[in-house]
Amino acid sequence: MGRKPFRLNQLLSRSFTADRRAPRAARHALDELNGHIDPALKDDIRLLVSEVVTNSVIHAQSQSPGVVELDIWASDEVVRVAVTDRGPGFVAVDEPRGGERSGWGLMMVDQLADRWGVELDRGTEVWFEFVQPDARTGADITPGAPSSPASSR
Repeated sequence: MGRKPFRLNQLLSRSFTADRRAPRAARHALDELNGHIDPALKDDIRLLVSEVVTNSVIHAQSQSPGVVELDIWASDEVVRVAVTDRGPGFVAVDEPRGGERSGWGLMMVDQLADRWGVELDRGTEVWFEFVQPDARTGADITPGAPSSPASSR
């Protein structure tokens, strides 16, 4: 059988002032997802949200303070997280070397998420997806809504 498209339901949409409080506020916003996503995914999602929001606060704000948006969608098959800011975008650099204190966020996204990418349509959006544990045994899964990823791993 071919790929199985699916519809995503929005579970969370929040905006934060892009300052040092944003990563913590984003982590706390995830508490609203209790009961809506598989608990096995929650710690990884929380870690990656914190990393990507931190990157947005540090690197992508051309005006101070900017705004960081966090959106989360889910279906029975997948959880999709998007962090968006109005920054100009970036070019991913080589993996950090041992002993470096920064530069590990996207490497963690790459290692933990099932798919991820960067969209530059409305500022910079870093998105990542996790396949729901119950869906891992099913057929091949293709992202459906809200958009098809431009890049994936």
